[in-house]
Formats: sequence, structure tokens, C-alpha cells
Amino acid sequence: MTQQQPQRRTILVTGAARRIGRHLALAFAREGYSIIIHYHTSGGEAESLLDEVRSLNPDGHHSLKCCDLTDAIAVLGMFRDLSTADSLPSVVVNNASCYRRRPLCGESPTELLNDLSVNFLGPFEVMRQYHEFSGSGHIINLLDYRVGLADPASGGYGLAKKSLRDATEACALEWAPSFRVNAIAPGLVLSPPGVPPERLERLVGRIPLGCRTTEADLCEAALFLERTSGVTGLTLYVDGGLHLLGAGHTGERTATSR
Repeated sequence: MTQQQPQRRTILVTGAARRIGRHLALAFAREGYSIIIHYHTSGGEAESLLDEVRSLNPDGHHSLKCCDLTDAIAVLGMFRDLSTADSLPSVVVNNASCYRRRPLCGESPTELLNDLSVNFLGPFEVMRQYHEFSGSGHIINLLDYRVGLADPASGGYGLAKKSLRDATEACALEWAPSFRVNAIAPGLVLSPPGVPPERLERLVGRIPLGCRTTEADLCEAALFLERTSGVTGLTLYVDGGLHLLGAGHTGERTATSR
């Protein structure tokens, strides 16, 4: 397959319509990047975000991309479309994920495969197709502070994020010098849908720095990685020190999603 040089200062953010992805898209729009907003089911929120990034950066070439990232054929089609339109990104942020807290041995084979598909296989396919279609670029994978500790209660999600961390390092080495591949491991950021914010606040006292990770923290980390051309293969923990404490420190007992 013929490789093309990506258009400069264009970023694809997966799962951009909501939550952390939305903040990342807005932060890069403020920096003058053209934003490719990926979504799957959040079409209305993606349209609203598109209006916002256009207002922040009216000179950018912003667009929407609907794609089920667990479908490898669909991911191939998304990058083929971007290539045909001469709009391949210079940066890809693998943000889309789903966190369900349940014991590893309590997961059914179907649940385990779903966790791996959403949180590793899909993001890895994005990485592969980006590398296949682009001559150079930068990938930033969103992980989780749990990749630095043993936490069997995070189930298939934890396995998937550790696999994505390992892929970050392996691809950084294999694809250098044309591509840089880095990762961010957030701490406690937002309450999962349906979970009261007060629950998150009760856990803040257990964080070494005594505060949750903010969306602004993650945006600054992503911008740092993008701006610093000498960094690759790095997992940057933005978690207030949580990964230093070991499993079980937050006292989480029930199933949640990040």
C-alpha cells in the first residue's frame, strides 16, 4: 500500500464526542490543529463539538468520522477515506475506551473478549492502519494508572490497557524514526456515567497529591508529548501518584466505568 505523508497539524481523536475526548479535541483546536472528531454512537454530541472547534479555529479543516473501532474492516475504511481525501492526521489520540470494574475470573468469555476488543484490539487496529497509510506521525494512547500495578478486579479492561502499553513501547521501537508512539496513564478523572460525583470525591483523600486528575492536566500532557519531538515509547503517569500505591488503595468494590 502506498504510504502518504499526513497533512501537518491535524489530529484524529477517537471517542472525541464526550468526556475526556471532547476536552482533548478542544485543547488541540485552541492550538490551531484541524480536528478529526471520531465517534460511534454519539452523533449529536459530535456535531455539537464540531461547531465548537470551528468557532475556536475557524481556519482549520475539521471533520466528523463515524466508525465502530472494534470492526477492523471499518477502521480500514476510515483511513482509506482519510487518505483519499488527503486528510490523514499528523497525530492520532487513541482515547475511546470503556471501563467495567469486575473480577477477572468473574468475566464470561464474551465479556472478556468485549473488554479486549474495545480497549486493545480496536485501538491497536487504529495504530496499525495509521502506520500503514501514513509516512510519518505521532500516536498518543490513553491508558490508565492501573497499568503500573496488579489489580485483578479491573478484569479484562486492565489486561487490555496493559497490552496497549506494551504495544506503545513495541511500536515506538519498530516504527522509529518515522513515527513516535507515546501514552498517558490518567488517574481518577471523572465519575462514570450514573455514579454520583461524591463517590469520586471520597477517594481523593487517598491520592498522594490529594487531588483528582483534571481534564486540563491530560490536555497539557498530550500537548507536551506532541511538542516534544525527542520523546517516544513513554508512558506518562498523570495520576497524582496513584500508581505508586498498589492495588486496592482506592477502596473500589463495585463495577464502574471510567
